[in-house]
Amino acid sequence: MKNLSLLFALLFSLVVSAQETRRAEIFPNNHPEILIGKTVKVKPLPEKFRDKGYPNFYTDALAMKTYSKIDYKKSSADSLENKVFKVVSNDTKYPEILKLESAEGEIIYYELNKYDKSEYYFEVEGDLDLPEGFYCEYFQPGLDEGKKMSKMTKSIWGVIVWLHNNIQTDKLEVDLMLAMPTTASKGVTVIFDNGEKLELPNIKLDGKLNDGSREHKNCIYKITTDKEKKLFTENIITTIIFGKEKTPVNSDIPSMHGEIIRGVVECSFKTIEEKNKL
Repeated sequence: MKNLSLLFALLFSLVVSAQETRRAEIFPNNHPEILIGKTVKVKPLPEKFRDKGYPNFYTDALAMKTYSKIDYKKSSADSLENKVFKVVSNDTKYPEILKLESAEGEIIYYELNKYDKSEYYFEVEGDLDLPEGFYCEYFQPGLDEGKKMSKMTKSIWGVIVWLHNNIQTDKLEVDLMLAMPTTASKGVTVIFDNGEKLELPNIKLDGKLNDGSREHKNCIYKITTDKEKKLFTENIITTIIFGKEKTPVNSDIPSMHGEIIRGVVECSFKTIEEKNKL
């Protein structure tokens, strides 16, 4: 059994290393079922969080008994990190509870918390089959009547995607609303995972929201050209800089959040194409 487990882990690492290095981390959001049948590896916790352990792993299908418990709903880091499981199924009544099985036959359960991406620890082997409109589900309820639309996402690591009609031309467009703490008055640089940079030295940074310790500024960037559309829909934002220096808050965007922004922008332009056929 031990040798089988080692072989299972080795095969997983070989498959992952052979994949495109820029393959995005995808958060299942409203669709935990897309993980069923996939092999997943539990990513190590950052060193500063190791003593707090992993939340949401259980020994029972009702998610009542914590696996390798060290605290309330917390499992020890040593018991889970780098372990490889197959996602076998999910509960019909509680679809967010996933059944996991190791190569040794150990069965545990993981409860996906769609409201907290920081509690998602899986590195997935291979690609995920996403349902139609997967990323557009990140939009909040808004206007959607014929060719009239106005929908926004919640803030995704300081970025809000806004799909709406331009007030002057009435044409549908995709805007990015960016916000972060800074003292700069102008200039934005957007860096993508392919190394490309979008430099906007003259864009103004407006507004002020003082949270007691930092000044926040914001700006709106309209994605208008085909080149910009290609850049934002085919690549993942890794860094946003206001002014000339990165800030400790929001500048570096985690891959998972960058992929959500990319996906929502792509879904927005697909929606525009469909609306224009009406």
